[in-house]
Amino acid sequence: MLTYYCDCCGAVISHPSERYIMKVKMYASPEMSEFTQEDLEKDHLAEMDRLIRQMEERDAEDLKDEVYVEYEFDLCIPCRKIYYRRFQGYRPLKLEPGESY
Repeated sequence: MLTYYCDCCGAVISHPSERYIMKVKMYASPEMSEFTQEDLEKDHLAEMDRLIRQMEERDAEDLKDEVYVEYEFDLCIPCRKIYYRRFQGYRPLKLEPGESY
C-alpha cells in the first residue's frame, strides 16, 4: 500500500478513506477587453512585433504558467476541514511576513 502525506501539514495519511485530494486551477480570465477607437487606430503590425519581441525575452515556461497552471494536493482530514471552512467563507489567504504578491 502507498503511503500518503498531507501536503499541508506533513502528517501521514494512514488510510485511503482519510485522504482528500484538492485540485487548484489558475488561468487567465477569458473575458475580452473593450476596444476603444484608439485601439483600432494603432499600428497592429508594429504592436504584434513589439509583443513577439517581449515574449522572446521571457522564459517559455513562465509565459505558459501565466496563462494556465494546475496543482493537486493530498490533504488529511483536519487540513481538509481548514480549507473547506476557508473556501466556504471566501476568506483570502494571508501572506507570511516578508512575502509579497
